[in-house]
Amino acid sequence: MAGELYVCATPIGNLEDITFRALRILREADLIAAEDTKRTRALLTHYNIAVPLLSYNEHNRKQRLPTIMAKLKEGGKVVLVSDAGTPGISDPGPLLVAEARKEGFPVIPLPGPSALSAALSICGFDMPQFTFTGFLPRREGEREKLLLELRESGRGVVCYEAPHRIEAALASLAKVWPDAKVVLMRELTKIYEEVLVGSPGQLAAELERNPRRGEMVLVIAGAKDGGQEATPSQDQIRAKVLSLMEAMDKKRAIKEAAAELGVPKRLVYQVVVDLPGRGETD
Repeated sequence: MAGELYVCATPIGNLEDITFRALRILREADLIAAEDTKRTRALLTHYNIAVPLLSYNEHNRKQRLPTIMAKLKEGGKVVLVSDAGTPGISDPGPLLVAEARKEGFPVIPLPGPSALSAALSICGFDMPQFTFTGFLPRREGEREKLLLELRESGRGVVCYEAPHRIEAALASLAKVWPDAKVVLMRELTKIYEEVLVGSPGQLAAELERNPRRGEMVLVIAGAKDGGQEATPSQDQIRAKVLSLMEAMDKKRAIKEAAAELGVPKRLVYQVVVDLPGRGETD
């Protein structure tokens, strides 16, 4: 009998959010490869499931891969689970899936909970097209560059964020996308589930007054979804500054361009930081 790899969605909070099929396959499994064995063991204990667990995460995935593949080659039924939600989204799942498929083993999805789909379902934005970023970059410059590119795309955005980084994320968002319509969701499906709606500045002020814990999801409406007016592209911003610099210095041109285009001065500066000022050389 050929081995099979099942990619199984598990609850993101409420343990009742799991399908009958997922429970059946988990009970039948020969091995469960889990991103967080402690969390998965709690789920299995809750449903009286006794199946061997193997830690499989970002740090040990390459070392664990041979063990999992050996089980499949023995004809075993292996189930891949992430710490919560659907595997393959911002986790180490794709490596195992790709290797199993390469070796000819069936890869079978067991659909279910996902923070991404849960957030989209209650954000209230009509977003037929959107960009999912996973977690935003840790470095401020990289984060703001990405947010600027996302704003220019006109599409909505969904991203995950940790509680110790949410304030920095909102601060960056307020700099490059101050007029964004944002829905911040915390602890989805859990006891302290919370949904906050506002601009980046409003949400940052609320979190400063009342800091929150727990994993968070940000949904940002794009210009195409009615989130805000379309933003000038980097090329348009650059052209405007160059035009103004024919009659004034660079600093004033940046200020004037920001006012005329209706975008933050910092955003304009980031786009043209490499331009020499009047009288300067490259």
